[in-house]
Amino acid sequence: MVAINKKNPFVLPERLNPTKLEDEYDSKKFKQWISDLPLGDVSSAARALHAELGRMNQFDMSPVERFEALELMLLSIGFVLERLRVHYASAPIPLSKTNRLVARLRLELMVRFIIGYKAVLAQFHDNSFTAYFLHKHTKIGALRRLLYFLGEMLLHKYSIYDVGPRFVWKEIHGVYYSAVQNELLSGEAKTTENDPCGSLGLEGIYKQILLMALVNPYGLLRGEVKKVNDILLNWLPEVGLLPITEDVSTVSLFMVDAQKDAPPCMINECNRGQVKIGWILDVSNLDQVLECEINLIKGDGHAPPRPTDMVAIELLSKLKMGWRVGVIAREGRRKRAGIISVTCGLESLYQLFGGKRLNCSTAENAGSPFCSAEVGEAKTAIATDEFVIDAGSGLLSGFAAEPELVQEEVDLDISNLVSAEERDSRECISINESNKGRYLAWPGEGEYKVRVGELIGTNPRENLDLGKAWSLGVIRWVRIQSHGLMGFGVELLDGEIEPIILECWRDGFSKADVVPGFQQKEAGNVVNVITQPFYIGAKDRFKLIAGDQQFIVVPGQILECTDAIMRFTIEIDMNAVVQIDENNSKNKSASNDSFAAMLDELDI
Repeated sequence: MVAINKKNPFVLPERLNPTKLEDEYDSKKFKQWISDLPLGDVSSAARALHAELGRMNQFDMSPVERFEALELMLLSIGFVLERLRVHYASAPIPLSKTNRLVARLRLELMVRFIIGYKAVLAQFHDNSFTAYFLHKHTKIGALRRLLYFLGEMLLHKYSIYDVGPRFVWKEIHGVYYSAVQNELLSGEAKTTENDPCGSLGLEGIYKQILLMALVNPYGLLRGEVKKVNDILLNWLPEVGLLPITEDVSTVSLFMVDAQKDAPPCMINECNRGQVKIGWILDVSNLDQVLECEINLIKGDGHAPPRPTDMVAIELLSKLKMGWRVGVIAREGRRKRAGIISVTCGLESLYQLFGGKRLNCSTAENAGSPFCSAEVGEAKTAIATDEFVIDAGSGLLSGFAAEPELVQEEVDLDISNLVSAEERDSRECISINESNKGRYLAWPGEGEYKVRVGELIGTNPRENLDLGKAWSLGVIRWVRIQSHGLMGFGVELLDGEIEPIILECWRDGFSKADVVPGFQQKEAGNVVNVITQPFYIGAKDRFKLIAGDQQFIVVPGQILECTDAIMRFTIEIDMNAVVQIDENNSKNKSASNDSFAAMLDELDI
């Protein structure tokens, strides 16, 4: 796997003369080789394609032949890439050594496929002026494939919370700029039945890539990256690409600098005068489109939304925050380096906060989404640059405030970052923090895993030594840094946190399901409950046990629901206490009568 280790993985290899190779390209033999690929053995097929692409990229063949050969490989490449993705798609982050190798092989295949199409375009450029225009459709097809697989590389990195390869954004901007300069945007390419680009032209693919980079992809849950990328297809007509000379006043605009290896940035955060080649990305219409989508999902209000609809609303809210619609101003961040003890997972934190050990199992339907009879609008998920600490352009820049003191402290303790043993906690570096969140990091290797949406407890080492309480938070984004550290942003939860037990009395059952969790008391007598995700029927009743106190509660508004936790409001129903107690007595009495009758029949 040589290409990924180069300073620029997209540099074209030197093309050799046919006499220097083992054999020349033969279309009939190549078609037979494609049909003989062992697709049942994905590992062998991936290695065969990887080797053949590397060899073919050095062939001195005509650009049309090269393009046709790559198109013949397209179906097999797509199948292998998908099977490799499935292998590590649900694996915890950071990936194990085996999964990292699989992900690396998948990335290598895409790089070599990209180089193949780049070679086609380079040869057309080097050939005669007449040939350049005679094969316009082939050139458009190569540009579409090239742009599509560059976008797939970014999606690949988003899905494993890794930073994108160097120069990938320069390549993306360069492909689109080439299409603009040569007036190829309006041209049609020959599409096949299994065309991965679908019906999208060059401009559509480019806008989809730009929009995906703006939705905080490192803050999406596992599996949401592909879902969001597919959703974006419906909204591409609402997005505009304007000349950089356009006089604009709306704030929902982003600047695309085609000469930088970077995604779009807020137009008011860059110097427009320094952008020589680029565009203005106008997403001002998306706010209204997203509101319409949310209202459509909610329906007419007569029936509660399905659990999947609630996830969809939350996802749409994430997209709104990513496009800076209604973003709250950033808080001041204190750049500091120190050691923070962390504990991940609701079960570990429940014991850490002094929760009672349960002998019974948790809810029978645990893992199903939460649903209640009356559900309000889900609150917008917090984006990376709002309450949560922003990762910034690079991890090491976080040490710039106090270089001598900070660097010395990090160098001193970095070898012991995973040595803490008490209560299943680990130690990591605090890069910077605000009143609402922390930006933390630790070495990407090791068995300790994190995921977006996971509950996490944090406590600075100095506070831990003084016996101070832990802070509870939620992981909002994860990103594996290029220099070996895994960074993640934590939103700290407000209010008083206390472990509780939630008893779920299901309709028709005399025994309650028991769900451990936390109650969060915020200002204004607002009480939230944090548990694992589970299903609730419309007639189910709940008892909340906090210490020596017991309350009958009614679930209210869902604040968030991830694959790890569910957070929702509750209201105390004082009138239901007697009713539940009476029902329990009736159930117990009926059970005793039934048992007595059974004994009479057996004559014991």
